[in-house]
Amino acid sequence: MNFGEFFKNTFIGVFRDKRKLFYVVVLLFCSLISFFILTFKKNFDMYVNESMTKNIGFRTLSVSPKQDKEDLGLSELISLDHVVDVYTFRYGSMSVDSSFKNENIEGTIELLYGSPDIQPNVIMGRGFESDDTNVAICPNFFYPDSSAYELQLDSKYAIDGNTLLNSEFEAYYTESVFDIDTNTFKEGKKFTKKFKVIGIYDNTSTMNFNNQCYIMSNDIKQMVFEAGLNNVGGHSYPYFDLVVDNADNIEEVTLKIKDLGFNRASVKNYFDSDMKKTIEISSIIVVIILVFLTIIISNSYIKKFVINDSWKIGMLKTLGYNQKKVMKKYFGEVSLLNIFIYLFSFLIFGIIFLLLKFTILSFVQYIGVDIQVNLLPVIATFIIIVIIPLITMFYNIYKYSKQNIIDLLRKSDQK
Repeated sequence: MNFGEFFKNTFIGVFRDKRKLFYVVVLLFCSLISFFILTFKKNFDMYVNESMTKNIGFRTLSVSPKQDKEDLGLSELISLDHVVDVYTFRYGSMSVDSSFKNENIEGTIELLYGSPDIQPNVIMGRGFESDDTNVAICPNFFYPDSSAYELQLDSKYAIDGNTLLNSEFEAYYTESVFDIDTNTFKEGKKFTKKFKVIGIYDNTSTMNFNNQCYIMSNDIKQMVFEAGLNNVGGHSYPYFDLVVDNADNIEEVTLKIKDLGFNRASVKNYFDSDMKKTIEISSIIVVIILVFLTIIISNSYIKKFVINDSWKIGMLKTLGYNQKKVMKKYFGEVSLLNIFIYLFSFLIFGIIFLLLKFTILSFVQYIGVDIQVNLLPVIATFIIIVIIPLITMFYNIYKYSKQNIIDLLRKSDQK
């Protein structure tokens, strides 16, 4: 029998034998669950690790000021080890209109506090230098519109970073003046500030929105002062944003801040550790269940399969087939079936994965989630769906194929 006939007979048997069809359906279902669970876990772990490494918010602490100090404790905080910068939260960001406005986008951008120590990884151009002014680092998929905050981006109106680099844009902002008579804020002077885009960063790796550009600290402080935003809040004491050099040093710096007598110090961006642990443990438990389920199903199936075919094995031995040839025939058939299940489930998984990625889950790319299929789910699922069942099957096939012809034929009479 050539390979074509062998292949044909193997899969025709799937539809003729209910037990074989049940085995294929169940293992196919297990394979799909394995692909999705392991892909989800791997992407979740990558997202957490990438975010904590690249997103500045994961190494930024919000610290309550000391109201009894003239500088509110700023000098104490800035002198701590591992602290690269401390600034009033009001300088953290500023929303402005811009010259990017046209009939399709409103031109709203958010300028973020930046410095040589506080900037995203530049993928094109260059980063900040200490003497820079009127420069900006913007996303490579730039969308200057407030709809970026709702992740409602129309890709055809986005600006490609390749065309944005080394170009200039204008930021427009207005002074906010408090009117004592009406007890409200009104518009005062109007300002325009020009920036040159010196660098482009990938906001999908930093969890930044697509309309957020970094500018130098002195520039944003000047703009906040001119707009009167540093006075918003009256006589309240603004908290500090304290940036640590590395997320690994957050705990150490937090303890030192508390030792200095500051009332509160908390990380601006953080993952719920209990939720993270729950997701990881749940994923592992599901995979373990799949492994045991696969062993039980394959062991049960092969036992019934070989016992049901005991007369065929006996006849093959009568015709001169030795144990090695018998094992080769049955092990080859089962191997082919399991590999087919794995490949078919991978095809189904791939189709569903792509449909989800580019339809229902298309928005997640704008908050830093780049969903990928990597080698771990592919290899792990192959082990679960192909290797483990084949080990189980090899044992059973070996055990039955070495029996003598009389015992095999007796088993067929007793069925």
